[in-house]
Amino acid sequence: MITYGGNLRQLRDKQRLSQQEVADFLGIAQSTYSLWEGDKSTPQVEYLPKLAEILKVNIYELLPLGTTVK
Repeated sequence: MITYGGNLRQLRDKQRLSQQEVADFLGIAQSTYSLWEGDKSTPQVEYLPKLAEILKVNIYELLPLGTTVK
């Protein structure tokens, strides 16, 4: 089963973006974004629309099957 972070990485790689490029677009540190891809942390809900925009997906595609949002 793919993790949230693994899904983010696949989507980012598909767009040929670096972690730094995504972090800059979101206005966060690259190290923060790296924690998300490493499944050490998850983004706050307000980042989902911007993540979806830069990764060119529907918000629901950011969440692997079975993921819950708190």
